[in-house]
Amino acid sequence: MQDIFINIGKNRNTIQFTADIFNFGNLIDPNWGKLRIVNAASILTASVTGVSPTGTTVPTFQMALANNQHITKTFRDNVSSASTYSIQFGLRYIFN
Repeated sequence: MQDIFINIGKNRNTIQFTADIFNFGNLIDPNWGKLRIVNAASILTASVTGVSPTGTTVPTFQMALANNQHITKTFRDNVSSASTYSIQFGLRYIFN
């Protein structure tokens, strides 16, 4: 933040410049500051395929899918603006 003071007549006014950097770690190194999300809470999905002669259900288990692919890793990168850096500039005029 930087303030610049200006005297207009008998009044002192201020112009204020600001610069904010969000996710500064990602600005330094692209591998830092990345958000990661869980692929799936469970790696197996169960479904009922039928009923046995004794009256109990017969489950079938399949490997869970994430993005139409079998899960091979616990986490994946969250590809969104939250995983990138951004810089915001501001300008404010303060009357006195």
